[in-house]
Amino acid sequence: MPTFPPPFGVLPIGAATYTAAATVSERLLLLSPRDSDAATLVASSSVSGLPASNLQGADPAKKWRSNGTTSASFTLAFAVPVMANALAIVGHNLSDVAVVRVRGAALLANVTAAPDIDSGWQSAWPASGKPVASSWPQMLTLARWANTTFAAYYQVDIADPSPTVTYLEAARLVLGAYWQPTSANFDMGGTPLGFDTTDVQLKTRYGRLFTDKSADSAARTFELNCYAFDKREAFDGLYEVRRLRGMWGDVICSLDPGETTDFHRFAMQGVFSDAPAYTLPPVFNDNGSMFGAAIRLRELI
Repeated sequence: MPTFPPPFGVLPIGAATYTAAATVSERLLLLSPRDSDAATLVASSSVSGLPASNLQGADPAKKWRSNGTTSASFTLAFAVPVMANALAIVGHNLSDVAVVRVRGAALLANVTAAPDIDSGWQSAWPASGKPVASSWPQMLTLARWANTTFAAYYQVDIADPSPTVTYLEAARLVLGAYWQPTSANFDMGGTPLGFDTTDVQLKTRYGRLFTDKSADSAARTFELNCYAFDKREAFDGLYEVRRLRGMWGDVICSLDPGETTDFHRFAMQGVFSDAPAYTLPPVFNDNGSMFGAAIRLRELI
């Protein structure tokens, strides 16, 4: 009699007859602008009417623009030292060869002379490069680095050697410490990706349909259900982000920071669209009861 391979559920992942797909997927990430919005921010240059202060506001339509240069630096003085390990730049015009760098120190004089923190030059894009997406509302760059040091002063550098770029602009700059759970991710299934369209469809009594476009690209939505987070990660991380941002303050969210080709689809600047609440599933770990939460975000366009 011929023999057949057993069903997938019988063999461990990676055993003969099938192998697990290689992955660099990561867990959900949230980055709050609260600390960098409270910092004193100074840009190396700006044009009249498009000041650096626009980078500390949530409106993606309000831009900062450099004064005819394709490199720029931003100095941030924090009221309280921050252990920053992530930078997000939203609504920018960076080309596929643009790079960013972040340095930090306890003293302003040491930020460039002898930094305690240095991300090194990093591409503004994931390994797959700048996405080709027609009418994409706001391009987003997310850079991260390992850091266990608090610093009160940081400098963000941007350089774009592309000959097609004649100035730099951006709508949002966020520098801080990101939150990312280590024990669990959002649940499988559901509808994590969606659109909140405001296009008009009007059907007449005679059956004709009239439509009206409201935007070239509808605002995206993330709707996530998270069954169980570690108690400390839930309360010291997500709980505090939601408490301080409410439903008015924006956050940077990436469903999978390790994604490359689809990173732009999995990341956005958005606001929470429902009030925070936490469930208590019958699940425990070394820190005691674990807590569940739902995360609903709407993109700002």
